[in-house]
Formats: sequence, C-alpha cells, structure tokens
Amino acid sequence: MKKIENNNLVKKIAWSFHQTTGIEFNELLSEAYVAYCEAMKSYNPKRSRITTHLWHCITSHLINFIKVEQKYHNHLVPFSKLQTNDNNDNNLNDEQMPVEKEVDFSQSQNDFYEKLTFQAQEVLKTIVENQTLLLSLKKEEIMKTIMAIMLQRGMRKKNVWIGIKDLKQIFKS
Repeated sequence: MKKIENNNLVKKIAWSFHQTTGIEFNELLSEAYVAYCEAMKSYNPKRSRITTHLWHCITSHLINFIKVEQKYHNHLVPFSKLQTNDNNDNNLNDEQMPVEKEVDFSQSQNDFYEKLTFQAQEVLKTIVENQTLLLSLKKEEIMKTIMAIMLQRGMRKKNVWIGIKDLKQIFKS
C-alpha cells in the first residue's frame, strides 16, 4: 500500500470542516481521502504546488459533499414538529423531559424555519422549548442561558455562536 505524502494536510482540512459543520470527523476524513486520490490523478506540477492543488481539490470536494448530505440526508426537524417546554422551573439541570405540545405554524413559517442553517435551527428550537424560562430572565442572562443549554446538549460553542449570528442576520433584514 502506498503511503499518503500529505496526510497531515488531508487531516487538517477534514478537521477544519468537522469543527465548522459538526459532521463526524471520520466521515469527512474518508471523503477527504477520496478527494485526495482524485486530486493526485489531476495534479500537474507545472501549474501549482502539490499542497495548493490538494487544498483546492479537497476543500471543493468537501463543500460539495456537505451540500449533498444536507440535500438528501436532511436531519433537520420541520418547524411544525418543535416541542415547547412549559415547565416553569428555572433549573437548567432539571432532567425532566419537556412537555410535548403540537405547535400549529403556517406554511410560510415552516418554509422560513427549513431555510435556516442547522445551527440556527438548533438555537431557535432551544429558544422555543425554553421560552418560559428565557422570558423570565434579564436581557444579559438570556444569551448565557441559551449557550448553557446548547452546550449541555452537546453542541459546540462555535456552532452555537454561528446559529445566533445567523438568526440575528435574518431578523435584521
């Protein structure tokens, strides 16, 4: 079996995508290796350095991979299926399951929700589920509470901030 010469570059690119998208590292790494093999077939030393060529090919391949994953394996929850949390308990460590309530939203609201990024959907879902708690807090405590809930659910801090930023941009326009 032939040794991959720029293995660290391949891993670094896959790790970067893992950090920003939340997709499993091993899945991205596998796709990055596929892109590496394709890039080696098309490499021309007269046109660019090998690392530059690899970076462009692998990055493009992973971007396309993510687009296809989102299109065909959309793990996003429709807006109408959100659960709300009517518990008045302000304790973030409460392990009780939220009370499920069917929420009736118009089609335009469903379309709006489904067009959001995954991170923005997760932040919005957290806000809807914990609206009673969040409304009882002071303005400066709301963001900290949303962050604490999202981190407790296993979402990365960076992805929470991306979701919050995406929602702010949407509501400003």
